[in-house]
Amino acid sequence: MDVDQSALKGWFELLLAVSSVGGTIAALRVTVTFLKAEFAELKKSTRADITGIQTEIKQIGQILITQADMRGEIKVLETRIDAAERDIRDLRIGGRPPSSMPPPTCGREIAPTNLAPRPRP
Repeated sequence: MDVDQSALKGWFELLLAVSSVGGTIAALRVTVTFLKAEFAELKKSTRADITGIQTEIKQIGQILITQADMRGEIKVLETRIDAAERDIRDLRIGGRPPSSMPPPTCGREIAPTNLAPRPRP
């Protein structure tokens, strides 16, 4: 049985090429599996990060709302203080009575019944 050396060499090269392609395919499968696991882990951590960021944004929103409420209250207090200062200045210079004070009654209380006309005798 005489074996052709060139045919044997061709078969050997074919076998070597097939095993090389098989090794490459196996390496690619391992790489793809590894990348899938990496991306799945990255996706989980990204979701956790986004959830944390959303929570922080909500907290910042609440802080800003509280600050706006406080600024509104401060504005109301400033308005009241300005009115009180104006009333004090007016009282010092003898001007009009403060708007927040009732009109003077000369030390006596006027009852609403005193305002009704008296019947004539």
